[in-house]
Amino acid sequence: MSLIGIFSQVKNRVMRGSIALFFLVSSQFVFSEGTGEELQELIDTSCLNDGFVRLDKDYRISQSVYIKCDMDSQNKTVYVDDGTIKALIVEGLDNAKLVLPNVINASADPGNGKWTGSGTGISLINISSSHIEIGHVRNFDYGVTLIGNEKGTVYNNIHIRHLENNRRNLVLQPWNKGWVNQNNFYGGRYSHWSNEGAALSGVSHIVLAEDNLPDNFGPPNNNSWYGASLEGSVPKYAVEIKGTYNAFYNSRWESVNGIWLQEGSWGNVIHFGYGVERLLDEDRVVGDLSVNKVISAIYK
Repeated sequence: MSLIGIFSQVKNRVMRGSIALFFLVSSQFVFSEGTGEELQELIDTSCLNDGFVRLDKDYRISQSVYIKCDMDSQNKTVYVDDGTIKALIVEGLDNAKLVLPNVINASADPGNGKWTGSGTGISLINISSSHIEIGHVRNFDYGVTLIGNEKGTVYNNIHIRHLENNRRNLVLQPWNKGWVNQNNFYGGRYSHWSNEGAALSGVSHIVLAEDNLPDNFGPPNNNSWYGASLEGSVPKYAVEIKGTYNAFYNSRWESVNGIWLQEGSWGNVIHFGYGVERLLDEDRVVGDLSVNKVISAIYK
């Protein structure tokens, strides 16, 4: 065999070996998922040493994970094997920057109006003056909750990508004399899967608030949504409002069944946006429109 032939064989073997090694390394390191224990340890160590945590891969968890400092998830995903837990809990941060991971309920068996467990994708508790980016949250009983527990969740700027097929995609809830006020929400899709059913009670995109307990300082007020896209006819009410001076600007009301302005709600405004005329034409706004306003470009 010539030297050229020998060189060609060696070259081919080296290339095949390199490709095999690449896939071995990729499967072992690049595409591996971390555990919940590893994720919590990474957060605890990074927050203690650096005041900042960066996720390096996806994780699979079956217990709650507590985020204690600034985070950059780099578009990573946390898969949740127990649909009854509060998956990611962020509590007590001020002036934080949080780029949170996608959170997917891997235990869910959605369809026909059933949601597995009573879990929550992301819980934000007593967070103030922070920049928060929420990616894709799917198939939980509660997608994202903002809770003021004895204190406030206030003055936050929250960017949402997609809250998908959570029974209640977003809930603002004061607890124990707490308050949830003055938060801004930018963009985002809010959707449900059509095979869940239609006009389902207890299913909503946005809820303010589920239960206004007597000892709270009051229901949510002065929260604003800019360019939210509220999609589909699965919920009986796309938005349920128990609060004051909350506003939706140029949001998309696509095929929604209606909006519920509950008793005691006033000063709330829905300002322009696709589908607003249909809400008015078909009397799809339930509540007192003498103290709340739905403003259309057509109906002055």
